Amino acid sequence: MGEVAQLSEKMVRGEATSVALAEERLAGIAGTAVNLNCFIHVAAESALTAAGNADRERGAGRTRGPLHGIPMAWKDVLVTAERRPTGGAIPSQESGGPQSTIADRLLAAGAVPLGALNMDEFAAGGTGANAHFGRCTNPWDTRRITGGSSGGSAAAVAAGLVPFSIGSDAGGSTRLPAAMCSVTGLKPTYGRISRSGALARSWSMDCLGPVARSAEDCATVFQVIAGPDPADPTTLGAPAVAPLPQTLDGVRVGVALSDADEGIADWTRQALTEAVAVFADLGFAPFPVELQHVAACNDLQQILVKCEAATMHGRRLREAPETIGIEARSVIREGLLIPATRYIEALSLRQPMLERFVSAAFASADVILAPVYPDEAPEADAGDRDPRSIEAAFTASARHTRYANYLGLPALSVPAGFGPNGMPLAFQLIGRPFSESLLLATAMRFQSVTSFHLRRPPVHLQTA
Repeated sequence: MGEVAQLSEKMVRGEATSVALAEERLAGIAGTAVNLNCFIHVAAESALTAAGNADRERGAGRTRGPLHGIPMAWKDVLVTAERRPTGGAIPSQESGGPQSTIADRLLAAGAVPLGALNMDEFAAGGTGANAHFGRCTNPWDTRRITGGSSGGSAAAVAAGLVPFSIGSDAGGSTRLPAAMCSVTGLKPTYGRISRSGALARSWSMDCLGPVARSAEDCATVFQVIAGPDPADPTTLGAPAVAPLPQTLDGVRVGVALSDADEGIADWTRQALTEAVAVFADLGFAPFPVELQHVAACNDLQQILVKCEAATMHGRRLREAPETIGIEARSVIREGLLIPATRYIEALSLRQPMLERFVSAAFASADVILAPVYPDEAPEADAGDRDPRSIEAAFTASARHTRYANYLGLPALSVPAGFGPNGMPLAFQLIGRPFSESLLLATAMRFQSVTSFHLRRPPVHLQTA
């Protein structure tokens, strides 16, 4: 049973209250603030008010669903009625706009937001370092990076500060931190979850999604937040969210072979091999599948994300460059140098590349198991001395994630073991468009016979 379900059952049995849970987690956030630096903003007062309301509703016999009274947090990209997000940057003077759809849905489900989570500035980095709010550290070893840009979303869940969080992913920004922190992170199909009211990194590839310890909890949150939204036209053509399949009999699991598989550490390859063996023992009979044109898709993804970021933040770069950290500044400048013809070409190739990829990769497979990050999380000190070196390492490692964003495919990062330094390792499951329920159910089957996702890091909240 996932942590969300366990906490919900405790409240049903009268063994816990939403207020007590919120107080416990807020105390944990305060206690780990120096070591982890997960949060940009802690909303203690509004969280306790929401928790009190949840308890009164439950006492009156009204329950809003599985998230009723459950504490959580989101990456600092969501507009709320009380606060405009920073996006990891110095706040602008722009008005906040209407509350984000995903916040609306979580609040309507009775979730209790504890605050906004740390992230790379403008979501334009992969280390968890932030020039304005400080570095978010990995609870498995605070000398190492969390990955990014949703570093706070992964670290807060890994440390037990929240049962689940929300991240965003335009090139691996949910899956990479999830892999480095040994939690489960879902990048949904593009257009599956509304981005209305969310600060963008790349409007053609951004995906909001849940981060939790288990695939079961990710599935619970996903069912609440997914679905069409008139405020986000990209969601309107999506099919209805499918329930989790009752059986996985006949599901075909392919094991990825691609032109991006160089540079994977021996221990990561071993973890992948062992994961494949687990699936074989479960009766899935995994077999190799060649993923075509991965490197080309990665390159095309970079054209889109850099051009779109430059369009969104170019004015600020010109008028107030001193307000932007050096890493985000360099990424924005790169986008200004890409010709418009290349951007249009990258957009125009997207659909034919998707059709070609799906017809080849999923001709014989329903789910594909692939690398997500090639090694243990690196130490942050090297990056502090030479920011370009660690960012270059991230750029190289993200070749395992970016192609899914370019193609708009759903992908789920799943804990798969630990390396020689005790740091987490992971794999990802990739599926056809809108196959999130199948990915989540497949990961739940894996997690039913493994315990990697249940282990606690050295820095974690001791819950009652």
